[in-house]
Amino acid sequence: MGDIHSIRGNACFEKRIHKPDLRALGLYEKFVELGWEAVVDFCGNESGEVYIGSIMEWLSTLTKDDGRTPPRTITLTGKVNGKPTTMSLALLNQVTKFDSKVDSFYTFIKENYYLNDKTKIVGENVMYSELFLLGKGVEMKRDNQKPLERVLLSLLVTIVAPWLRDLMSIRKWELLVLFAIMTRQIHLSFQQLVMLHIWQSRNKRKKKLIPHARLISAFLRKQGVVPISEKPFAKPHATFSIADMCNSDRITHMKTQLWHKVKFGDGARLKVLQWGKQRPSQGEMDDLDSSDEELLRRKRETGIEVGEGSSRQHEEPRQSNYS
Repeated sequence: MGDIHSIRGNACFEKRIHKPDLRALGLYEKFVELGWEAVVDFCGNESGEVYIGSIMEWLSTLTKDDGRTPPRTITLTGKVNGKPTTMSLALLNQVTKFDSKVDSFYTFIKENYYLNDKTKIVGENVMYSELFLLGKGVEMKRDNQKPLERVLLSLLVTIVAPWLRDLMSIRKWELLVLFAIMTRQIHLSFQQLVMLHIWQSRNKRKKKLIPHARLISAFLRKQGVVPISEKPFAKPHATFSIADMCNSDRITHMKTQLWHKVKFGDGARLKVLQWGKQRPSQGEMDDLDSSDEELLRRKRETGIEVGEGSSRQHEEPRQSNYS
């Protein structure tokens, strides 16, 4: 799997989530409705320590057993310090209850459907109309997605479906997870997704990606197999927030007295009322710095058509119109 430095560089370490921003975006409630509130709260060891050596040993010896009634009964077993250590849906609950709903609430999907043939679960047209901007086509690029879905995808690749490379593209299974969160029409099990991602990374030819590094470390510690002699890798927690997501030359973020305003590289925009702030009443100015936008907003509310740059070209989140 490479030397220790390259392995650390290829590990996906879960971030702390700035929950007020997630609430402002209207996404926290969607996680709760899927029973995924612990997914938002989980960040592994509070000190940031991760047992990379044990993770490497476990992953390098990993095998899969389908059990009697897969996919619910699938288990993953590897060795740490010579001790066989098995991960199952039930044993993941010992770390924290990532799926808080009753077992019958969740849809457990076949590995091939998840990774390669999502249309066996949701119609392609239904999924694309929900997640992509009209008129932009359905090429698997972030710039073709609706703005809020782009923000959610940035979150997913840190805590739900970990990924490190080519972050402008969309992987097939990410669409299914996005659709599940945005619509709640499919109740995916986060615990099953974790095991699918781990097994998928194990089967990759170059075996570079280590998904859910903090979770695996916490799981192995819970199983009591991490050697006392192993020195942990101190990895401070990064934070996912709206501002953090916009830390690039393709996405800009401005925080005013009331709003988060995000502009993407292709011109798409998102305006979100800060958590805990009150929406301006009719006739009040939005912000001291947004008189032009306020004029456009009032025109839209009164049905007056606006030209290029209007909200017709951009996704309008439930919190506000922003052009």
